[in-house]
Amino acid sequence: MEIDKLIKAKREQIIAIAAQHGANNLRIFGSVARGYRVHTS
Repeated sequence: MEIDKLIKAKREQIIAIAAQHGANNLRIFGSVARGYRVHTS
């Protein structure tokens, strides 16, 4: 599965896990966020 599709599919789980650890302002950065991802990103 491509990373962008995986992130969308797991979004709620990612947010819940982050909240359990005190995080509440998650951000995606780098080549994935810019849309320039490659297989090594």
